[in-house]
Amino acid sequence: MIVVVAEILIHTGRQELFVAACRRNFEYVLKVPGCRSLRLVRGITDPACFRIVAEWENLESLTEGFFRSEEFARWREDVSDYYVDLPVVEWTVCVE
Repeated sequence: MIVVVAEILIHTGRQELFVAACRRNFEYVLKVPGCRSLRLVRGITDPACFRIVAEWENLESLTEGFFRSEEFARWREDVSDYYVDLPVVEWTVCVE
């Protein structure tokens, strides 16, 4: 299983719009074969800092399936205007 963690800083005053955009798009991303789960978490000490935690069955589901999908294009178009800067993304594997 692949776990992707994306840290995203969102412009002040636009956080709730970002959350709404994530809710809309998670519905579509979860339909991509191989996507096991998605979570959006928000910082307590910095409410403009969000993390998206996504679990994928394997690397191919993410790279060949999601990144080449219509859902990924829709996701980028719908949420990228809220970013202060590009997300910092870490791809990981479960060890236990």
